[in-house]
Amino acid sequence: MSNRTGAIALTIAALVMIGTAAPANAREVVRYNAEVQPGTIVVKTAERKLYLVLGGGEAIRYTVAVGPASSGRARLR
Repeated sequence: MSNRTGAIALTIAALVMIGTAAPANAREVVRYNAEVQPGTIVVKTAERKLYLVLGGGEAIRYTVAVGPASSGRARLR
């Protein structure tokens, strides 16, 4: 499995866990006007927020925990 595929799988797993375990107020649909494709996941560490871009100027915003800075890569073993 490539690093990119692993990172995508890890992110999807995290979103599934957030969606099933988090209280309803932990996520919300918000306006998001950025030039990215629908389905793009954006993490803003300073805000401690993860955005799943829906398109049409909207995204689902999740509150996330942010760990210490690293190489910026995810690794699955």
